[in-house]
Amino acid sequence: MDINNKLKMNSMKTIRYLVFLLLIALVSGCKNDFVSEIYVEPVAKFTVIPDTAVYQVLGPVEFRNQGAGQTFVVYTGDAGHVYGQQNSKGFATNVFGNFTYYYKELGTYTATWVASSIKSDGTVVSATDSIQIKVIASNGGLSNFVIPNMYRMSEYASSPSYSSYGTYVSSDTMVCPIIYEAWATTSTINTIKRAFSLQFDLVAPATTTMFWHDPVVGDDKPLVSASATRNVWFVNPQTAGGANVRLQTQLFNVVTASGFTYKYYVSPVVIPNFTSFSVTVGGTTYTSTYDATTIVAADNKITRDGAFYNRHNVNLTLPKGTDLSALVPNFVVVNNDANLTDGSNLKVSINGVAQTSGVSVVDLSHTVTYDIKMGLLGDPNVHLIQNAQMVVNIKLQ
Repeated sequence: MDINNKLKMNSMKTIRYLVFLLLIALVSGCKNDFVSEIYVEPVAKFTVIPDTAVYQVLGPVEFRNQGAGQTFVVYTGDAGHVYGQQNSKGFATNVFGNFTYYYKELGTYTATWVASSIKSDGTVVSATDSIQIKVIASNGGLSNFVIPNMYRMSEYASSPSYSSYGTYVSSDTMVCPIIYEAWATTSTINTIKRAFSLQFDLVAPATTTMFWHDPVVGDDKPLVSASATRNVWFVNPQTAGGANVRLQTQLFNVVTASGFTYKYYVSPVVIPNFTSFSVTVGGTTYTSTYDATTIVAADNKITRDGAFYNRHNVNLTLPKGTDLSALVPNFVVVNNDANLTDGSNLKVSINGVAQTSGVSVVDLSHTVTYDIKMGLLGDPNVHLIQNAQMVVNIKLQ
């Protein structure tokens, strides 16, 4: 049974309730002793199932009577069902004092429970109780958000396109991870530095519309998922393939049919990686450089792990007989790109111990894993972080 049919059934319950009151009123007009016998002092008390702080949009919310009375009505608090508001209507419960409702829009509503009884003289006595119902969606008003096909990954046999899938880090903020290659290129097509047509799903698509707030023009652009129109930018300034641009958080508005707006912030953050790793032995520097064209481990190359976007292998060959127990590596993260990091949004560590390039002493006689955390430059939100691991493997000549 769909939501509309259930709402229609609830409306029929309301009609039956009104008919019931009319019959009682007719009986009370005759001073029927039976009415006096069945009179119950109304006590408004109810519970809501499930008993939780928040409820899901379009999910069942069951109201159950815990008080006393002859009839019970629920005002759910959403549009058209607000207690005390002119032209608003409540819903009659079933004979057991239960009623189930499905909220169609996100928001916080005051649900009111009305318990009523009628005296033999026709007087209707009522009591009320209320509760706040907060209706949310598990992943916000957006259930799915994708920046599609931003980079063709030729290092894989099938050359798939990399798409960034948004992950919620708070109720209104998503992080979209971006592989470094999609940033480093200056291409006008195969890069994050261009306008996109997004793919997304709204929790209640029949009653909501999504807009992108264009920070340059200052207006809201309506969006259709997977539209042919590419008009959403994630860099500032908006320059296709530009070298001097910076990633920025973008604002999206989800607007309900009743006109309420929910704001969502989407932050693209580059997954960090070493672009070079070197060790100096006997006055000679040996360097492993980043190779974005392969996922196959190679001598003196930094390559991505074939199964993980945020894990890289650093392979470096040193002279035979080198003492690996106390070396001082030099490393560069994302090519020290000033548009990605100024050092303040970047942390490198080994087993929780902070590492400084050219300073920290490391035992490389065994496999060592560097952990990198990098946030969005210029944004202090501590949740806008991408983690990566660099696995260093040393081989002797």
